[in-house]
Amino acid sequence: MIAVSIQGSTPEQVRAVAQRLFADNFPRLSQSAQETVTSRASDLAEAFIEKAIDRGVSLSAAADPDVQYLLLASQRDYARSGNDSLKKLLVDLLVERSSAHEDLEKIVLGEAIETARKLTSKQISALTICWLLRSTTPTSVQTFDDFIDYAQVNYQPFCSNLPVNNSEYAHIQYTGSTIPGMGNSLGYLLSNQVPGLFQRGFPVNAIPEPLWQEPVRQELFSVNLYDSTLWQVDAPDEPKAREKLAKVGLSNLEQQYVGLLNSYRHSDEEVEKRLIDSGAFWADLIHVWQSTNLSSLTASSVGTAIAHSNWVAVTGGLSPLSTWITENKH
Repeated sequence: MIAVSIQGSTPEQVRAVAQRLFADNFPRLSQSAQETVTSRASDLAEAFIEKAIDRGVSLSAAADPDVQYLLLASQRDYARSGNDSLKKLLVDLLVERSSAHEDLEKIVLGEAIETARKLTSKQISALTICWLLRSTTPTSVQTFDDFIDYAQVNYQPFCSNLPVNNSEYAHIQYTGSTIPGMGNSLGYLLSNQVPGLFQRGFPVNAIPEPLWQEPVRQELFSVNLYDSTLWQVDAPDEPKAREKLAKVGLSNLEQQYVGLLNSYRHSDEEVEKRLIDSGAFWADLIHVWQSTNLSSLTASSVGTAIAHSNWVAVTGGLSPLSTWITENKH
């Protein structure tokens, strides 16, 4: 039994609140069914307490009426399904909600908890990969191999069992987890996120002379990844390219330098071939992306919260939801 107190609320107090909420509000079933749902509700409450303590989140949030309502909703949904993946996702969302401060984030997380039960594990995986590919950027990568390693950690876990029937994607949209978007190819999305990893290269005479002066050219350019007779911008994306220019004092040449980064990219088809040739899960993902409506969906705010919590639960990712769900303050 956990026997610690966090900022005024003990696990025992939260446990008692959860038990009372469930007992008072869940319909009475036959004896065997009642034992099952009661056990499941208790398991979810215990998982919530442990996860909150592990993340340093105050259990005093359990006194909030909205948090109590959402705790009951989570117990209800897990008690009905017994789906362990759903339990983990609901617990993660509950912990996020317990630590949220902004009104918008609280509302979005509440809606996400109410929506999660409407999605299958496959659909949640599809929602997660959709959000990752459209709304996140692999900022830590410098080389193509870095990107492949990043993708193995962040993309691969969600690609093994994606829906292949468009009715499943229509249902995701029905729940409000996604909104219609542009049907971009996967090659297009990735080459826009990290154009520096998919450069076909350019000759020296394409480089403006002020950028090719010693010693700055050693900071700004490198031999092309795919053709050693050509050069490329030594930066994975536009923000990093701007940082490089600022470092050498040539920010006034940003348009020319970033122009080289964007003008000499591989085609979308070449990007996808390069990914498929690297092996792993890419061929299957690209096939599903091309043959279903996955390519035309964009995560809504609620879908973002669900996808983010699923990503955190599976990969241990550390970026907070507030990176994507924010309120503008003046």
